[in-house]
Amino acid sequence: MDVSFYWQIIDVQHMIEMTADAPGDVCTHARSTIIQSVSNITLMEFLEKFNNVIKEGAGVGEDVEEDLFYRQRGVQLLSVEVLQFKCSNPDTDKTLQAIIKETADRLKKKECQKGENEVAISAMQGAIEQEKLNIELVEIKKSHLKTEARIEGEAEYHKVAAFLGGVTGEGPDAVKVSIEDAINLFGTLRKLDSIKAMSNSNASLYVTPDDVNLTVGSLYPANAKLR
Repeated sequence: MDVSFYWQIIDVQHMIEMTADAPGDVCTHARSTIIQSVSNITLMEFLEKFNNVIKEGAGVGEDVEEDLFYRQRGVQLLSVEVLQFKCSNPDTDKTLQAIIKETADRLKKKECQKGENEVAISAMQGAIEQEKLNIELVEIKKSHLKTEARIEGEAEYHKVAAFLGGVTGEGPDAVKVSIEDAINLFGTLRKLDSIKAMSNSNASLYVTPDDVNLTVGSLYPANAKLR
């Protein structure tokens, strides 16, 4: 295991009095405590939290009890960083490499799935927004249809009122007919409008004799005798 130690001198006189090789003492002691800490855990535990294990073993961290070894020599260990590690046993190293590969593959699949989920969520949100816009569009169309129907109804009302007023004596140019005759006349004119509209199209009109007040006589009189 390759580890870097960062330390500082806090008391020069104390350091000179206690040791002739402060860097060597720091490295040796930190390495010893780290080895003891690592030897108490399994490989999987080490892989999951090796940084914390190394820092706690070296006595670095706010929640770690201060190691008096460094203070007695007038120094302070600031931080520990793991540069790389490998297993001395070839079989264990193969297992470690397999674990690392499996972990990397799992993280890769997790990130891919996360990306796919984000794309799916984005598409779903887009569909929801589209449906909301469709609802708004339908409401606007319904509002426009209602407005058009109201305008057409008002125009039809004024047309009927003007016609009836003109033929029943309520207008300046009144014809003076009864309201029943005025209604029948208005109905006839509307039928003529319908026939005119149909004559300008490809539609077919089917009428019965009653519709046109048509009589064809009695082809088979009731009192006729069979011969």
